[in-house]
Parts: sequence; structure tokens; C-alpha cells
Amino acid sequence: MVWNHVFMAYETYRASSCDLVLFWMALPCTILSITRHVHREQRCNFTEPLLAKGTMAYLFMASFWLEPAQMTALMMSKAIIVAVWLSEAMDYERIHPWLHVIVAADAHYYIDCIR
Repeated sequence: MVWNHVFMAYETYRASSCDLVLFWMALPCTILSITRHVHREQRCNFTEPLLAKGTMAYLFMASFWLEPAQMTALMMSKAIIVAVWLSEAMDYERIHPWLHVIVAADAHYYIDCIR
């Protein structure tokens, strides 16, 4: 489950040059996610998911200031993220890493839109 954190870390780095709110939300989320998944740190089980959902909520709200077509694409991406998030209870170890990839792709598109 470690490989997918590369995508999250890269998008956190990209956010540092154009959206500081996203950067400061994504940075602790990425660090805690790595700590939680790599080291199986139980202390992050409450904070990391809360930060992740808060970061996604920020991206949701920030997308309202984009062009309508860009906003629609991001809203569709959010629908996919929610569907994956709800389905990860079936097989967490196999589905959850893809949630990280989809979230990183969502952030990538958002950052491209605001640059």
C-alpha cells in the first residue's frame, strides 16, 4: 500500500507553488497517511481520515470558482472518489490504494486548472 503515496506526495509538492491552503492541508494528510499505512501507526487512525476528508472538501469548494466544464469534471471525479471510498469496505487492502491514486489525479487536474 506504499506505492500510491508517491502520487499524493507529488501533488502536495505541486500545490506548494499555486495553492497554499491545499498545500498545508495535503502535507500533514500525506505524512500521516504514510505513517498510518507504512508503519501501521494506530494513533493516526482518527486524524488522517479526518484530514483527508477535509482536504477533499476544500477541493470540492475550491472547484466552484473554476470554469463550468472544469467544475463538472471535478464533481464527477468526486462522485467516483465517494463510490470508491464506500466500496473499500469490501476489500480495504486492494481498493484503498486506488483511492489515493484517484484523489491524486483529482488534485492534479485541479492544480492544472488554477495554474
